[in-house]
Amino acid sequence: MFNFFGLGRSKSEKPVVAPPQPAPDALANQLSNSQREMVRLTLLAVLKRQGIPANWIGVELMSIRTPHHASALFLQLEVLKWHDALMQYVAILQQELLEGFKRFDPDANQSKYLFGWKFSPECGCPHTKMPDPAFWQSNTSAAAPKAAASVVAGTQKPKFDLPDRDEDETDHGFVSTQINAFDDGKSPPPPSRRHGPMA
Repeated sequence: MFNFFGLGRSKSEKPVVAPPQPAPDALANQLSNSQREMVRLTLLAVLKRQGIPANWIGVELMSIRTPHHASALFLQLEVLKWHDALMQYVAILQQELLEGFKRFDPDANQSKYLFGWKFSPECGCPHTKMPDPAFWQSNTSAAAPKAAASVVAGTQKPKFDLPDRDEDETDHGFVSTQINAFDDGKSPPPPSRRHGPMA
């Protein structure tokens, strides 16, 4: 009974305290330097190859757990500099990043490397509100025929103008029976007249 209140216990006996364990979130956020360097180098290589300035897109990394893998790498790509055409090619950009990761990790795939996008408040996005609902139907339906027409028009346009054919030029400034002497600048003698019947 007295032991319940701590009485009768020697001073040398101290309760055993379990060592602190890292929280699951702390374990998930642990990334190796090689992983960070792999992502950094791959992103820079892809941007350089495509002609995109390196300071347009940043990246943050986080290790997460997924049903498919014990751990996966989540890449939070941040748009630091706005360009209207950039969002049209994010799917291709992600695919090229995955291909780059395969040089370091042959098992790289969509389930092991996850992507997310966010936009810096200072990126310079000019759009402040969503367009009217009709915008999405009209633009998508009109864009394809317009692009196709421009391609057809571009292929039909001649690369250069062909010179006029000789038979198209009917008047060169000379009589049809006259021969132009280009070399000596002299006019040819008039044709001789024959008298009598032709042989």
